[in-house]
Amino acid sequence: MQTEVRENMAAGLAGQIADIGPTDIMTHINEHGGVIPFGAFVTKGSGEGLAVLPDATGEVTGLAGLGVTVRSHTQPQDAGYADEDVMPVMKKGRVWVPVEDAVVAESAAFVRFVAGEGEALGAFRSDADGTDAVALPNAKFVTDAAAGELAMLDLNLT
Repeated sequence: MQTEVRENMAAGLAGQIADIGPTDIMTHINEHGGVIPFGAFVTKGSGEGLAVLPDATGEVTGLAGLGVTVRSHTQPQDAGYADEDVMPVMKKGRVWVPVEDAVVAESAAFVRFVAGEGEALGAFRSDADGTDAVALPNAKFVTDAAAGELAMLDLNLT
């Protein structure tokens, strides 16, 4: 039984396509060995059509970067993509992503490739966090967001 009613809907969900503008979405298979969350940045895996979370700066800034995992109605709501799951990955378009720290609209989007305790590979943030994240070329935040919230990301990796 419903016991609570929200006055306003959430702007979006992690990995949700943000608008009906032009997009480029390709299908890849998770070979990371664990769950890849919705709205995380992924890079090329060991073979064609395979994807993993980034663990080196060049995997974010170079041609190996694939894009952001898009939420699929075929997956449990907050589960992400398990190892060997097929997942849609956005190379171009606007998508909602969770952010590690506060971000400002029209600023560069950074992607984490070194993760310590409480941090996640492929996560988005506002800065390099020392040397653990790097700016994603041709990507910026479209909305402001506080730490742990969702921000709209505009990217064009084509």
